[in-house]
Amino acid sequence: MIQALNANKRMLLAVLITLAVGMNFWIGSRYPNLNEKAYMGGEMQLDALGFDVVIEVSKDDPLYFRIAATTVNWVKTNRNGMIFGIMMAACLMTVMSLFKRRNFVGSFANTAMGAIVGTPLGVCVNCAAPIARGMHSAGARLETTLAMMLSSPTLNVIVLTMLFALFPWYMALTKIGVTLLFILVGIPLLSRYFFKEEVMATSDARIMKQTENPFEWSMYEEDAPGEGESWFASILWVGMTYLKHLWLIVKTTVPLMLLAGLLGAIAISVMPWNSLSSMMPVGNAALMLGSLFVIAAVGIFLPCPITFDVIVASVLLSAGMPASYVMALLFTLGIYSVYSFGIVWTAISRNVAIVLTVGLIVMGVVAGYVAGFGENYERQKLQTLALSILQGAPEAPKIDAPKAPRAGSELVAALAAARLEPESYAIDAPAGITVDR
Repeated sequence: MIQALNANKRMLLAVLITLAVGMNFWIGSRYPNLNEKAYMGGEMQLDALGFDVVIEVSKDDPLYFRIAATTVNWVKTNRNGMIFGIMMAACLMTVMSLFKRRNFVGSFANTAMGAIVGTPLGVCVNCAAPIARGMHSAGARLETTLAMMLSSPTLNVIVLTMLFALFPWYMALTKIGVTLLFILVGIPLLSRYFFKEEVMATSDARIMKQTENPFEWSMYEEDAPGEGESWFASILWVGMTYLKHLWLIVKTTVPLMLLAGLLGAIAISVMPWNSLSSMMPVGNAALMLGSLFVIAAVGIFLPCPITFDVIVASVLLSAGMPASYVMALLFTLGIYSVYSFGIVWTAISRNVAIVLTVGLIVMGVVAGYVAGFGENYERQKLQTLALSILQGAPEAPKIDAPKAPRAGSELVAALAAARLEPESYAIDAPAGITVDR
């Protein structure tokens, strides 16, 4: 391995740059910020679509001002993550361009690899979109790209910790279970039955033809590029290649990022969030189903920063919103967005963008119903416990009921007989005072 890296200076330099970019972001920004959000939880002050406030927004401000200010605040909140996403996308494109083999044969194996890559990245869905764009452009399989994009904002260890800290156990398990189900089962199935052309477009023909172990990983091209060249030539190649990939990512993702922030600001500014918890119907099955679809669609649309979904859902649950609706938002808010939709539409295909969106909305509704069952189970469990406590309590002492009231004439006679009559008593006193009682 060492000899191979010495022979291929380009790979060594590209990997070192990737590690430097990643460590600087994870240690200097991402994980400290996630720890802060985990400690503050639902007490963190929120401003529409972000945590940072550049321009103060009041409900009395004109709509156009609130939209503009919310967009600016959203950009400020996502700035570090977006810069990292763009830089990491260029790094991965540079590294992957040096690999002979970029995927496995099996759909599940490629999906699992994407989840493994995405989980530790710790970026929000908006920041994962440029990375997905870079991986797709570098030749990663479709399943790997999608799994990375969906797992990064949802399966981060600190986000999972916040789930169990802020929500009942059945909601936390539903969030994790439905997310894993969609990523590890849903993506392979969709790729097999709905994304056949897109999968074939990202499949390496050499891998499809070979018959050896599908998990065997070959690192380099047969003619390892750059072998035997000087360090200066390798540095020049890596630098120029990285800048070329960086410009590709910037010009294809930044305009969509700004548009997504504007669209999200419009949506968040016109929705009645303060009264949302009291507007959700309860009891009517048809209205509840329709409302769940609307809530899930809103969650899929909004381009939220990382952990924003967890905190907002926790606030709504505390405000009294039923668990079904909260769960639909909790699943959809952080896993996908209008920005991801735009990236998938322009970089992969319209078919993948639409089908993936519809599938996630449906899974959000399913998650809502599962959480509703969990809430009913917990309610019945508490009712049974309260009833058992009451049944085991000692019997209360009996109190005799008052006697029936007597007739009016008898009552008057009894009161007359019991009336107090004044009596006179003579008491000797030095001043000759007598007292009547």
